[in-house]
Amino acid sequence: MIDQYQLLTIIGIIILVVGIALLATKRKSGFLALLIGLLWLLTMGIYYAFAYTGVYETGLYPVANIIGIVILIVGLGAVLYYWSRSGALRR
Repeated sequence: MIDQYQLLTIIGIIILVVGIALLATKRKSGFLALLIGLLWLLTMGIYYAFAYTGVYETGLYPVANIIGIVILIVGLGAVLYYWSRSGALRR
């Protein structure tokens, strides 16, 4: 049986591959999907690193939450920047 973290990693890999495929076909959404896939896998890598080093067992999990919030804000900023550059936010 596959656990939820392996499933989330597989979903991140699928999003990354779809992003690469869309980018190869010169679709506008390709870069965004690629960025989401990369950040998703970066987040899962940070989770695996914290789980391996025992951060969650020592009670330092708020550090992981702070890093997650920073990654979320950076990702949101990247999406808004990409949308503003592509003209999607203009009326």
